[in-house]
Amino acid sequence: MFDGKGAFIGWVPEASPTWPESLDKARFKLSANKLKLRVPAGWNSGEFLVEDYLIKPRSGSFGANIAGPYKASRVKRPLDGQEHFYEQFIPGRSMKIWCWNQHVAAAEVIEPPYLIGDGERSIQELADYRRSSVDKVLSLDSSADVLAWQGRSPGSVPEAGERVWIDFKYVTPFDNVTFLDRDGWSACSASVRHQVAHAAACLYQHLSAQHQNLLFTLDAVVDHEDRVWLLEMNSHPMVHPNIYPLMLPDVCRHAT
Repeated sequence: MFDGKGAFIGWVPEASPTWPESLDKARFKLSANKLKLRVPAGWNSGEFLVEDYLIKPRSGSFGANIAGPYKASRVKRPLDGQEHFYEQFIPGRSMKIWCWNQHVAAAEVIEPPYLIGDGERSIQELADYRRSSVDKVLSLDSSADVLAWQGRSPGSVPEAGERVWIDFKYVTPFDNVTFLDRDGWSACSASVRHQVAHAAACLYQHLSAQHQNLLFTLDAVVDHEDRVWLLEMNSHPMVHPNIYPLMLPDVCRHAT
């Protein structure tokens, strides 16, 4: 584990090219719009464009320093300087996509963590309950915003069978450590695979004029209609092992 932010899944290249879209989430959003790729609305001034929104830093990763989600009809938080922006909040499954050049090598699709109500206990009591000898008590310290967005608080009692989200990001304090391969690319629907493959090819074509043999990741959300919403890209990711069959032939060909 690295600072509680994730587990080792591969190596990181020492010297990899960077580009503006990988350093600035707002710049990525502008480029994706020009390429006609689906991204959540983003803005930094004027009227609120949507009801559900987040406040995000323009740089950074691991979902750090993201505030929200909020509802504009309840609260309109001011931005903390020019380094933050508002982004439309899209509920759904988090998706991390590994790409080598124009090809998708692997993708993890993660359901947001949730508690299931029993009609008797509060959300806090459900979080405090250990379900087995190896289970742990769940701290709701980071869940206040997402609970409030659902009209809930730790003291609320959800109905029997009701799901209550306690986070929404790809990396959360509720993740279980696993050493298994979570690549779910082959299990994705044909629609999701088509959208992601198209986005990867478009972004590679956009960047390939300046860089050869690109390794990058895309962060996205898959909504309940299987629409893929792109959030950001990373030019210096940890390398998923499933990328090697695509990468090694190109690297060896270039070396010879």
